[in-house]
Amino acid sequence: MKINRLEQLTPVGKTAVLEQVPADEITEGGIILPDKAQTKRKFYWIRKIGEFPYSQELIDRGLIYPDELHITPDTFKVGDLVAIHDNSHTLYTMDDGRIFALVFLRDINLKIEVNNAD
Repeated sequence: MKINRLEQLTPVGKTAVLEQVPADEITEGGIILPDKAQTKRKFYWIRKIGEFPYSQELIDRGLIYPDELHITPDTFKVGDLVAIHDNSHTLYTMDDGRIFALVFLRDINLKIEVNNAD
């Protein structure tokens, strides 16, 4: 089976599909993300987020891991710019060269606020 479109990737549970920001892309705020800046940390746009339950009952029953307690359905949104832990994801390279990652939401370790007014 060939995976070559974002539509083929559907995150399940507390996972997300992220699109890697090209190394030479300039953000809306004018920040240049050169190759050297990305050698240690790669940046991604959130493209899809899996659906997951979140309730006090699940927490009480131990069905939500302690490192996931801070993650609610409002923590991340499609379109957020984030960075993730190294080796915490599965990569998919599409025919057009775009790179997508499947990652657990708990492995997103940085959310970058992009100010579109600048």
